[in-house]
Amino acid sequence: MSQIKGANVLVTGGANGIGKLMGLKCLQEGAANLIIWDINEENLQNTQKEFASKGYKNVSTFIVDVSNVDDIEKSATEVLLEIGNVDLLFNNAGIVAGKKSFWEHTAKDIEKTLSINVSGVMNVTRVFIQDMIKQRKGHVINIASASGLIPLPKGSVYASSKWAVLGWSESLRMEFELEGKDLHVT
Repeated sequence: MSQIKGANVLVTGGANGIGKLMGLKCLQEGAANLIIWDINEENLQNTQKEFASKGYKNVSTFIVDVSNVDDIEKSATEVLLEIGNVDLLFNNAGIVAGKKSFWEHTAKDIEKTLSINVSGVMNVTRVFIQDMIKQRKGHVINIASASGLIPLPKGSVYASSKWAVLGWSESLRMEFELEGKDLHVT
């Protein structure tokens, strides 16, 4: 794992659950800045207040829908201008469309799952990766699932999104290795 101390860390879906825990752990490990992207404004505000009450004032929050490319690009520009390059990127935002057989999913269920769980991960990474390459260092951490390794009856759409993330992550990891720099994918 890359150095957390002194790093700028961005966590998508970071206002609750695993994302919130990862953000707190990074602060405890000495992250210079924690940037939290989430779609839920109330959770963002509550998380920022909670972290501030623990003495962490270096937390910036952004309302971002990772299924919306314009939202991603606009927020990324703000982060880069206000805070600087992202050293550690946790692609954590994700959804489960529900436990139902594939034929019970609507086109909207499928599109929403793939746009958040797959396209969102790729597009968020895309907006920060060039600066990581220029810095010759960076770490992209993609939160997937055991469902990306084994079939998941009544969860085929979710599982397919996680298989896609794992395949893309491995490919990106190999591309980073070819760059020969301190670039990592987990």
